[in-house]
Amino acid sequence: ISIPAQLKKLPLRYGLLQGKLPPATEMGWEDKNNFAHNSPTLLNWLRVGWNYSVICGYADLVVTDSDSSIFTEYMDKNFPETFTVKTNRGKHWYSICPGYDNLNLKNKVGEVKAKRVYVVGPGSIHPETKKPYEIVKDVDIITITPEELNEILKDWIVAPPNTSAFDDPFFTPTQCPDLPED
Repeated sequence: ISIPAQLKKLPLRYGLLQGKLPPATEMGWEDKNNFAHNSPTLLNWLRVGWNYSVICGYADLVVTDSDSSIFTEYMDKNFPETFTVKTNRGKHWYSICPGYDNLNLKNKVGEVKAKRVYVVGPGSIHPETKKPYEIVKDVDIITITPEELNEILKDWIVAPPNTSAFDDPFFTPTQCPDLPED
């Protein structure tokens, strides 16, 4: 297992995965127990053939993760050409998108992974199917704005990022029975 050149170009961080996924092997992988692509610890881990994770958020890395054939087909048609990895249930589309947040998509078709989350690294082997996470578009990672990404995902977003029910002009507090009365 080796880290692809497209990922090495960026100051990304990687975690160590072992056995069934998740969790990551190293506690605190989000901010301290993670490794640069040239770390001897990571390189030895990969040399043995163990899986690794790519930690989202470093260098503004965002990965749109599909878990359904419908969403995968939509993304293949609508997402700009970028580094893409086939997973067990769908695909990962890699992008650089400064300021984006994690986002769950409608009907559990997937999610956008942007901060303090990881995806299984390309070349890793799925523990149940024994199939690799395979690079299917071996091109550079694109840079995209949050507005462009939201436009692509607009029909799949549960609620627009950085909004709440209170931003809805038709929202009334009686719609939230847990709120205390004045």
